[in-house]
This record gives sequence, C-alpha cells and structure tokens, in this order.
Amino acid sequence: MLPREEWKVTSEPEVVVIDDPKNIQYVVLCCDGVFDKKENEEVANRCNELLYKNDYNANKGKVDKKQREYACQRLLHDCLPKDTEEANEKGADNLSCTIVELHHYKL
Repeated sequence: MLPREEWKVTSEPEVVVIDDPKNIQYVVLCCDGVFDKKENEEVANRCNELLYKNDYNANKGKVDKKQREYACQRLLHDCLPKDTEEANEKGADNLSCTIVELHHYKL
C-alpha cells in the first residue's frame, strides 16, 4: 500500500462541531470542486444572498424547496469555468451541492 502522501485521491472531510446550533439556519454540503473555487465564507454568503436576500429574520420560514434548488444551481453556475482554458487548467468536475434547511423545535 502506498504511503498516504502519495495517494492520488483522498477523502479528508472538513468536520466542524457547533456547540450551540440555535443560530444555524442551514447546512450546505458541496463536493471539493466548489471549494476549489470558493472559500467556506463565500459559499455561506452566496447562500444567504440567494435564500434570504441577506436578511434571515425577515425571510425566516419563507424558503421553499424551489428556492433551495435555485440557490444550489446558482452556486454551481458561479463555480463553472469561464472558458475552455480555465476548464483545462482547473477542471469542471466535482460540482455538486445540497442545502439542508434546519428546523429548530422546542421540546
């Protein structure tokens, strides 16, 4: 077996533990092709813009499945190569996105 540093493909997930999830509205799951183009904060900001028009409190509970689908499509479109040179250089694969809206219930 090859040493880990010689592997061509790896799976190293980014794991974040959130102690107080009450302020988390959604989770964005994307493959590495998205994060080759955008930083975590850029993805979050773009989703806030597309889903909540940057105002979560005013639009809370008003986001439906079609809006989440649209936000995923726009985010992926933003990550597409601009021309064939960029596609050849950086590739255009590994682009997928899912937005999971979290609902907080009081028990």
